[in-house]
Amino acid sequence: AKEAVTKYEVVEKIGAVSSQFAAKSSQSTLTANREPHTANSFSLVRLSPKTGRTHQLRVHLSAIGYPIVGDTMYGGRPLIHGDFRFERQALHAFQITFVHPATLNTMTLEAPLPPDMKRLLEIVRGDSGAR
Repeated sequence: AKEAVTKYEVVEKIGAVSSQFAAKSSQSTLTANREPHTANSFSLVRLSPKTGRTHQLRVHLSAIGYPIVGDTMYGGRPLIHGDFRFERQALHAFQITFVHPATLNTMTLEAPLPPDMKRLLEIVRGDSGAR
């Protein structure tokens, strides 16, 4: 079997949040710690996969105790806060670099966080207006 390698960096640790959250627990990824003393804390993680295996990022984060919010297959749970429901995987490819197959030029594409992920971050950070 070919080795799967993922480089990761914790960009931000977000302290304990209200127990009303259903999550237990960028590419930006929002993960949550599973240790009892930090059961409701989250981490924003920058991931750089060095290989391309199916579910690689999800498996690696789950294996080290940081399941991705909304990733029910690998131990994460949806986040529900009032009328806000985040039920998909909290994964976002903010930048991807590849060699164009026809021109052989290196291309880098970037995408901003979608509105639902911005809202998710506001809620777990406890930013004003997140109620």
